[in-house]
Amino acid sequence: MKKNNNKTRTTLREIAQKAGCSVNTVSLALRGSNRISQQMRSRISKIAQDLNYTPNYAAQNLRNQRSGIIGVYSAVIRDAVRTELINRLLQELHTAEYRPMLGIEQDINDIQGNSTWMETFRLLNVEALVVIGRIPMELPGWTHQIPVILLGCEPDETLPCDYLALDRAQAARIGVEHLIARNHREILVACELEGDFGHGCIETIRRSRCKLHKLPMEKELYDPQESRLLGYTLSRQSRGPTAAIFNDSGLAAGFMCGIMDRHGRVPEDMAVIGYDYFPWADMLAVPLTTVEQPIESMVTAAVELVRKRLAEPSAPPIHIVQPHNLVIRKST
Repeated sequence: MKKNNNKTRTTLREIAQKAGCSVNTVSLALRGSNRISQQMRSRISKIAQDLNYTPNYAAQNLRNQRSGIIGVYSAVIRDAVRTELINRLLQELHTAEYRPMLGIEQDINDIQGNSTWMETFRLLNVEALVVIGRIPMELPGWTHQIPVILLGCEPDETLPCDYLALDRAQAARIGVEHLIARNHREILVACELEGDFGHGCIETIRRSRCKLHKLPMEKELYDPQESRLLGYTLSRQSRGPTAAIFNDSGLAAGFMCGIMDRHGRVPEDMAVIGYDYFPWADMLAVPLTTVEQPIESMVTAAVELVRKRLAEPSAPPIHIVQPHNLVIRKST
């Protein structure tokens, strides 16, 4: 097919005429929408390329009086959960006819007036802002004029914005109840006991009249090598917990390695469960049982929150708490 060498810009209508479909179908296909078949998307993309089509975002924004940009704001990506969540969210927002922009900050809890990303979002006239973080932070004053959706925060009915929360105490209860159902009565809670996850573990263990074991010196673990040393040390003891729950699946994996370093057996000598989506769980020597964030459903719900809030800006805040998934593997 001969390329269009005219100076005038190729329009969606011209592409639609060549493809034998509607302008709306072309628009959705060029944005990668799953509502259009892969075959039709490929055909339209080829026609657009042959016609040297380039989208006129400025005209779209002026015509619609909207930017189409959704800001996504997160702390530095260091873990599998945040990586998977952000990857899927960006893809889903783009497929849903928005243009996501990701801003990464070293510390998102200190952004009041100090964040260059916040200024960038403001200048680009974002239509909504999705903030990924556990603890709600104070946002700049201009964000009161646009929808803010919190993703992954703790449940808090007093928050004046939409959120999709994770109840980490509930995740802890799921994990401990699974261990108790496996007849474990002495359980090591390998995390900070003052946090929501720790409280959930303690509450469930005491309610079930089981014995709580704490970390030596109640020192919190931060590195898999530390948890590996803990596993090695505990495997040398003749008495102690028969199961352990961690608030980080990476730490749980290190702990199992330490047990096996001493030729201990998982789960026969020590059952282990971790909290967090962990893509390598099935690849470990003993696949790790995990309580996981439902990332796929979280992303779908978050995009739907964006849609609803843009459609009804004055509606009351929508608060959703996502249930966790228990993925049982050989470690328990």
